[in-house]
Parts: sequence; structure tokens; C-alpha cells
Amino acid sequence: MIQLKNLTKKFGNTDIYINTNYTFKENALTCFYGPSGSGKSTLLNLVAGFDTDFDGEIQVNETNLKGLNINQLAKYRFQNIGFVFQEYNLLKGYTAAENVVMGIHLNSELSTDEKTKKSIKLLSDLGLEKQINQKIDTLSGGQKQRVSIARALINDATIILADEPTGALDEKTTNEIMTILKEISANKTVIVITHDDEVVDFADEVIELQNENIVIKKAYTPELSQMENTQQAKIAVPKLQGKTTFGLSFKNSKIHFFKYFMAAFVVALGVAAFVGSLSTQTITNKIIADFEEKNFFYNIGQVKIDKTEEKSAVGVFDTINENPNTENVYYQYSLENISISYNDNTVSIPQKVPTSIANETVAYGDMPRANTGEVAISASIANTLVKNITDILGEDITLTYKDSDGKEFSTTVKVCGITNSIFQDFIISSDNEKEIYSNLGYATENAKMIAYTVKDFDNIGTVTQQLKDGDIYALTRTDEVKVFKDSFVSLLTLFEILSYIILGIGMLISSVLVYKISIERYKEIGILSALGYTKSNIKSIFRGEQICFSVLATVMSLCLLFFVNIFYKIQFGYGISAQPLHFVLLCVLNPLLVWGVAYLINLKLINTPAVQALKKR
Repeated sequence: MIQLKNLTKKFGNTDIYINTNYTFKENALTCFYGPSGSGKSTLLNLVAGFDTDFDGEIQVNETNLKGLNINQLAKYRFQNIGFVFQEYNLLKGYTAAENVVMGIHLNSELSTDEKTKKSIKLLSDLGLEKQINQKIDTLSGGQKQRVSIARALINDATIILADEPTGALDEKTTNEIMTILKEISANKTVIVITHDDEVVDFADEVIELQNENIVIKKAYTPELSQMENTQQAKIAVPKLQGKTTFGLSFKNSKIHFFKYFMAAFVVALGVAAFVGSLSTQTITNKIIADFEEKNFFYNIGQVKIDKTEEKSAVGVFDTINENPNTENVYYQYSLENISISYNDNTVSIPQKVPTSIANETVAYGDMPRANTGEVAISASIANTLVKNITDILGEDITLTYKDSDGKEFSTTVKVCGITNSIFQDFIISSDNEKEIYSNLGYATENAKMIAYTVKDFDNIGTVTQQLKDGDIYALTRTDEVKVFKDSFVSLLTLFEILSYIILGIGMLISSVLVYKISIERYKEIGILSALGYTKSNIKSIFRGEQICFSVLATVMSLCLLFFVNIFYKIQFGYGISAQPLHFVLLCVLNPLLVWGVAYLINLKLINTPAVQALKKR
């Protein structure tokens, strides 16, 4: 029973109903007739519990709608109301049966099979046995309205509210739909909002709104047998089970898959680039280590000894030697009457001054390493010893020299490199060089240079500056080291900035795509609200979608990180070598961003009143 008691409803300063009293007939079809804007839909919204801003009372099956909260109104709709709309308001992407079952999902007392069988029977009874598994988008208007009626009936509602149910149908289909509603009214209260004269012909009672009150245009007096056939409202408590929730979430994710895929992709791309940039520290260390390995001689510094300086050679030596960042400090001298032999060929070098390693470059091979017995010879020496200068790489040559007493010494060394020097010159490993000086018995006052090695590549510039502060000017590769580090750091900084930009753009594009998905779903929210789904139910469905969305984004991000790793190997020769922490960050960041974007955008969607949501397109 639906009773209006002193109902007063206003929109601003406009009165729609003033102290209206009326009782809708049970087990009858009542038509609320009148033109658009006459207050018909307002009354339907009040009875449906969509609009609670009124004075007076609306009593429905012993439930007073005044003062009910949102969840109580949702429960009320689930237990009492079935809706038939002019525009059908069916869920796109769902089949006819799936749309019907949406009206009974909240009934946890029935199994999934029971709900499905019930929907199939209703559709079959309404002449849609061939369209049961057909997507709703492919049905005709009349078929869609039959699906809508089946959905209104599936939960055994005692009241059917039909808002212009034939407004989008032709005359033949209108008669078919109204015949069905007339049959339903034999044991249900059916209220039809209409402005169509043909629809009114099916009514048991016809009412209109005049002077802010309901007036009866066609009265109906039920027979006693019909009055005794009154149905009682269901007492089932609406509950959306977890399995059903996830099923709906997964279904929605499939329906909107392309847009979710694109949104997930841009988030995944941004996160993969961001995490990849964080992982570049490993690459940085490897590239620097590789550079150090190939250019170990950059650590070697030399200081010329100027006899006119006030600072003595010993003082300079001690300063360098006492520096905690240096090692292998020794004096270098000029050599005379050195000869180099290979097979039957010999090169004589009348005089050799200490070579400034900072100014030398290698054409082939490498510079000699400490304690290896290696030597790098100039191209001019190599040309004398062999026809093809590269043939001597890796070969042993003999250095011969004499002390002041004419005693001859010789040492065998392996050629490790060929320098670009235009002079007859060579650079020998420090152990052999110091052995030569020891054999020749040179005195400190004859030293030409002091050589040293910086222990740590990163401290080359620091040591050079420390010596400079003490008025000691070293020949080093400091400037080249600085340029290398600065350029590489700049490159990594640029990549990191680009990663942040990609992440930001990804979030922006993802937000736009999720927003586009959301604005297309206002009607879906209205439909669910009409069927008795609470905000909590709707949020749980959306949460399930967000889980699917998050998993998709995370999987795609891992795949993209894999491709980023391949890109790094191609570009730098090393993979990103992401640490476990980076994968944890990736698996946390994707869901956080996805949930953040989806939550903020869907918050407004979920909080939209049902009436407004149903009107949005």
C-alpha cells in the first residue's frame, strides 16, 4: 500500500504538491496522466525514495520514507520497488539475462544457478527465449523494454514504477508492453507515468495533478477477491556477496577493457620509466667502473721538478707521499743510450726524458699497468721493428741500457700498446721503470719528475686540487675526468627528468581515460541505485575493477621494465640491474597511482544522486 499523507513538495519557491493525500490502489494499474513538467516524475521520485526533500508522509507497506537514510532507502527499493524506464536503462555490454539478474544479485538467499534460472524463465515468459544470451545493444526497443520488465519482476517487487514506459515505442509495441503491465497488475501495484492517451486506456485508475493536488479522473473500486490478493513486501536483507562482486567487477573490466588497457599502459609506462631511472645507479657504477678499467692510467699524475723553485724535490715528494689518497710515489729520471730489440731489429734511443702520460694517447692497445712488465711504444719505434705496427702487440721486446760504469742491463717486457707519439719514446710499467732507475743508481738531485698514482678514480680531481693549494702543479687528466663525469651525470639527470615527465604525462592521460570511462557510467550508477545497491555495494564493485586495473598496470609495467632493460643493454651495454626494492616499488607504485586516480574520479560518480545519474547521457 502506498499512502500520501499531507504531502508537500517544493522546488525553490514553486509549489508542486500542497498537503496532498492519496492512496494508490493495490493489485491495480494506476496511470498518473499529464503533460511534461506537471509533477508526475516528481511523485515517482518521491515514492522511489530518490527524493527525500518533502514535508508530510509517504507510507509504503508500513514503511515511512521520511527520515530514512541512504542505505535504508536502498534496502527499501530492493525489498519493494521494480522499475521500468522510458529509456530502458539497461547495462551496455551485458546480455539480456545478465541485465535481468542484476535485479536479484543482492538476494544472497538464492544461489547463482537459481537466479539464472529465474531470469531465463521470466525472459521466456515475456517472449524473449531466443534473446536470452544476446547483448542488450543488439535488441529492438520493444525487446529492451521486455528485458526491463523482467528485471523489475525478478526480485518479486510488490510495486512496479513505470516512467513513460512506452515513450520510445511504436503503437504496436506500446500495446504489447501495456498488456504485459496490465497482466502484472493483477497481483502487484503498478504505477505508470504517462502523457499518452492510448496508455490511459489500460489503466484501472487515472489520476492527474491539479492545483498542487492529486485528483482522480477515473476511479477504481477493487473487488473483495482482489483486495485479499495483496502481496506482502519481502523481508530479505540485501547483501552483495564477494564472488558476485568480483564477477561484476571483472565483467565491467572486460566491457571497458580497451580504455582500461590504454589507461593502464600509460601508467605502466610512466612507472617503468621512473623505476628504470632509479635503477640507473647500477649502470652508472658499471659504466664508471668500465671507464676506470679502460683508462686506469688517468689515475697517474706527474709533477715536474723545477730546480729554481724554493720548494725542494724532497719536500714535494713528501707532500705527495703523505697524501692519504696517493700511492706508488717515485722519482723519474732521464735515460740515455737505451736500445729496444725485437728479433733482428734494434732501435737506439740516445736520450729519453720522462714521458708526460697526461699528454699521451694510445692508438692501439692499452697503456702499461703497474707490476705487469708491460710497455707501450711509440708508432715510430713500432714502424722500425715490424712492417705492420699492430703485429708487435702482445710480443716480448728487450730493453738494454748501461750504468755509468758501463755495466749493461737488460729487461724483457711485453708490448701492450702503441702510442701516437711522433718521437722515439716508450712508457714502461712502474715496476720496470723503478728497477731501471735502481740499476742505474740515480741520485734524487737528478730527478726530472715525481710520479704518483691516485688510489681512487673519484679522487683524481681532489688530489690535483690539494696539490695545487700547496703550489704543486701536477700533470693529470683531471679535466677529462671532470668532463666525462659531468656529461654522464647530465645525461642521467636528463633521463631522470624525462622519467618524471613521462610519469606525469602518463598520470594525466590515465586520468583523462578513467574520467572518460566514468562519465559514461553515470546511468549505470543510477540503475544500480534504483535496484537497491548501496554506495558501499557500488564502491565494492568499483574496487574490484580497480584491482583488475592495478594488476593489468603492474603486469604491463613489469613487461615494459623488461624492454627498458633491453634498451639499456643496447644503448649502454648494461642492463638496469633493478634491485628487489625496485620491483617492490614498481608493484606498490602502480596500484597506488591507479587507485589514486580512480578513487578521485569515481568519488564524484558514486556520490551522484540516482535521479541525476539516470538523466546523464
